[in-house]
This record gives sequence, structure tokens and C-alpha cells, in this order.
Amino acid sequence: MKLLVIYVLFALVAMAFSQERGACPSDCSNHGVCSSGTCNCNVGYTGADCSIPLSSLTSGQEVRGNVTTFQWSYYSISVSYVGSALNIFMNQTSSSGDCDIYVQVNTLPTRSVYYARDISTAKNTKLAVSNIQTTGTWYIGAYGFSACSYILKAQLTGSCPNDCSNNGICTSGVCTCNAGWSGNDCSQGLQDISFNSPISGSVDSLKMNGYRVHLTSANYLGVTLTQTTPGDCDLYVRFNEAPTIWSWDFANVTRGNLSTITVEGARTGYYYIGVYGFQACSYVLVALSQSACPNQCSQHGTCNGNTCSCESGYTGTYCNTMTDLLQSDEVANGYVEYNTWNYFKYQSNSDANLMIHVNQSSSKDDCDLYVRAGANPTRFQFDYQELSTDIYYELAINDPGDTTWYIGVYGWAKCSYQIWIDETTACPSNCNNRGNCVGDGVCECNQGFSGVACEYNSSALLPGVPMAGQVTTDGWVFYPYSVVNTSSVHIVVKETSSVGFLWVYVARTTPSIRNYLYSDTSNSNLHVISFDFTEDVTDTFQIGVFGNPYSIETTEYNIVGTLALSSSKF
Repeated sequence: MKLLVIYVLFALVAMAFSQERGACPSDCSNHGVCSSGTCNCNVGYTGADCSIPLSSLTSGQEVRGNVTTFQWSYYSISVSYVGSALNIFMNQTSSSGDCDIYVQVNTLPTRSVYYARDISTAKNTKLAVSNIQTTGTWYIGAYGFSACSYILKAQLTGSCPNDCSNNGICTSGVCTCNAGWSGNDCSQGLQDISFNSPISGSVDSLKMNGYRVHLTSANYLGVTLTQTTPGDCDLYVRFNEAPTIWSWDFANVTRGNLSTITVEGARTGYYYIGVYGFQACSYVLVALSQSACPNQCSQHGTCNGNTCSCESGYTGTYCNTMTDLLQSDEVANGYVEYNTWNYFKYQSNSDANLMIHVNQSSSKDDCDLYVRAGANPTRFQFDYQELSTDIYYELAINDPGDTTWYIGVYGWAKCSYQIWIDETTACPSNCNNRGNCVGDGVCECNQGFSGVACEYNSSALLPGVPMAGQVTTDGWVFYPYSVVNTSSVHIVVKETSSVGFLWVYVARTTPSIRNYLYSDTSNSNLHVISFDFTEDVTDTFQIGVFGNPYSIETTEYNIVGTLALSSSKF
């Protein structure tokens, strides 16, 4: 009897000791640590008893695996941001078998409990999970409906850094910040600044600092940025919303140490200022309310307190617009400060070419010229431009037609100038001695030159032979391209250091952004122009590669042209 009692007591003690020491199922399979009856699995294992192998995935990297019939292989990937998209690709590499994909969040999927699945018999499958709202660990299960081998890849896209710091909305991987916040992750609070009070700051490369100023009386706003260290700071201004490098109302991206933005007809309310580090720099920023007449009234009026009284024939906040048409050979004077405009217009009514002449007061002045048919030009909307730094320069408009041409003189730097227009059948700049004037103001350029005045160097493009090139913002590079007995032409330009910063045009004469036969101005790094002929053609085309106004300082690219002979030539 005593022996029986002793045995029972021993069994009870052993059971209690076992429950205390090994209560976790299968003792965590030697792949984890038991704590209060729960297995904390080692890396590479999961499940209640840590018996299930688990592989961690890195977005975009492929892994190889295999699974037997009715068995699983499991993978995990961490999703940190709301709004992400998870795309899972499976390529079945075995000649037979059937692999299925299951996905679940924060727990392993089963055949009956899952977030999404693909159970098709296709060899190559894609399972897409978009607009994820639950962050954490997402588990992917490869299930062998019948034994198979495979390549698996999980790709995370659209995730915003720091979930926009809860200060914005994530859309396609980009944060749209709420009012009062800025930065790529909306973590930077906008600093309120006062008028006429300079502040110092610094910005890292490819980052933006945000500021806000409250304009209580409408009419004028000036913002000036002075760099105090080497680098390249750009200046952006937007009304009622923080600017980005793609969305803004006003911008100055000059490479100089001084950047100024003048807002004509400014509204009451908040203006948001962004200082973007194209390259890291330090700076002093100041916002100016109107304390004197802006832009010296363009030298077209007198200043009464803070208001310009314009002389007859001019209007605008700072007398910047000539009300009457500029007449042929009439000389007009003007003045522009940084980032300000003067406007004129001219009615063309003959077949002669227009020559617009600008004579600046000194070599320190820098006026740029923009021309547009039917409306005032901007730095991004124009038909012709001339960005010369010469004291005197001219711009030719061939075949101007019966059109009202609007002319904008833009201040890249402070600039006093004279402007006049004449109509002529002479060739502009005498073709710069790089070609022959063949009548009606048309230059026939020598080999190696292009442009209405043969002002551009050009390189002949040979069929099927790629050429590397580079073009600056607002700059052109031209390529003559000859075809012989050809039925179709294909021109490909690939940006090698940017995306969407080139516009490509094709014409039989020198193309412009207004005059061309074919174009590709897509927001892509690959620009393709193709055209066919109803019969064999022997001709020479001019291809123009233009660094559009939104581009970086210098854009590199490769260009190649191909052609196809008609079937009768083979």
C-alpha cells in the first residue's frame, strides 16, 4: 500500500514538473524557446510548435523552392506602410505538377482561411494585393496540389516612407502632406516666417525645407534666397498648399547664388515656400511685402508710395504690359528684375520673316526672350525662345503667318533693354556664315549645322548606328537623317540619366516645338517616333532633341534611327 502511494506521488510530481518545464507542444521542436506555454520560435521557423520552416523574403528578390503533393512551403515579408501593393509572382519550373499561391496577414494561410489566393493551373502566375490597409507580417504559402518546383518573387510597391508620419496621404508611393507639413515623409513642420525678417537655414541634397508666410493685404509678394555656401538651392512658391518640385505656382531654379520670385497680383492668404537642395547648401531666406513699387515700374511709370502710375500705353501692377501693338521698327524700352516679365505683342500680316531684336544695356544684364502665338508666353509655354547672354541678340520667326505674336522679356538677372521688330526677307544673322541664304529668309545650312540661322551644331545620324548625346535645359541638339528608297522610319531616343526630361521632334526643315511633322513629348525615358510612307521615299529629315523646361541641368541620352526598305527592294 505504501509503495502504491509513493508511486502515485512520484507520478504527480513528475507530471507537475513536466507541465512546468515542457508545457509547450513538442518542446518547440528544438526550434524555439518555451515561455508560459507558448513557443517563441527561432528565425526560420513558425507554427505553434516551431516545426514549420519559414523563409523571409526581400522585395524584388527571387527564391527557388519545391513542394510535395498536399504539402506547404511558407514565406514571410514585412509590410510597413498603409497603401502598399504586394505583387507575388510564381514561375513553375518543373515540367509537371501544380503549385498554388495563398497569402494571409499576420498568420499562416490555409486552404480555407486566406486573404487572397491563386489556384489556377497556369505555369506563370501573379497574385496582386493592392491598397494594403493592415501592416505587419504577410505570409505567403506555396501549396503543392501536386508536387512541383518553382521560382517565387514578392514585390512591394507604393509604400510611403514612415506612412507619411500620419501627416499626409500616401498615393502610389508619394506622400501628399497635410497643411503645415512638408518633406518626402511629411515629417517636417512648416516654419512660419515674418515679412522682411531674414532667416538662415540649410538643406540636404534632394530634400526640401518648408516655410509659410501670411499675406494680409493683396498685391505684391517677393521671396529672395541667397546661398551662403557652395551647392545648388532651388526656390518654389505655392499659394495655399506646400509646393513640390513637380507642383508649384512659381519657381526659380537658377544655378546662381541669388534666386528671387516676384508674385504679381498676389492674393491674401498663406503662401508656402520650399527650398529644395538640388545639391546641399546653406542659405538666407527673406519674404518681402511691398515697401516700394515693384520692378521700378518697368521704367514705364512713376512710383507713388507703393503703387505704380503707368505712363500712357502701359498697364499692369508694375506697368509691365504694353497695351498697343508694337509696330515694325518701333523701339521700346523696358526693365526687368529677377523673375519678372515685360510683355509686348505684334501682329504679323505679310509673308516676310519676323526678326525680333533685343539690345541689353550692359554685359551684366541678362534678359531672356520668349515668344508665343495668341497668348502671353511663360517659361514653360512658348513657341520660340532665345536665352542668349550676349548684349545684343535676335530671334527669327520664319513664315509667321497672319498671327498675333505675344513677346515676353524675362529677367534672368536685372536687365535694362531695348526691343524692336522688323519684317525682312533677309536671312537671320546672315546664317552665321554657316550656310547660304536661299531666299525668303531661309538658310540652307552647311553640313554639320542646323537651325533657322544655322546657329546649332548637328551630327548626321546613320541608320542603325546609336549615338550618345546630351542636352541642357531649354537647349537643342539636331541630327540630319537621310533615307533612300525607304518605306518606314523609326527613331528611338532613350534617356540614360533621367525620365521624361526630353522632347523629340522631326521635320523636313529644322523643327521647333511649334513647327514639326512628328513628336514624342511623353513622360518616359524611352521616346519612339515611327512613320510610314505609301511609296518608297528618298529624303532628309531633321531630328531635334530638346531639353524641356522641366528637365535637369543636363540630360544624357542615346539616339538611333532605323529604316525599312519596301518589299520590292529585297
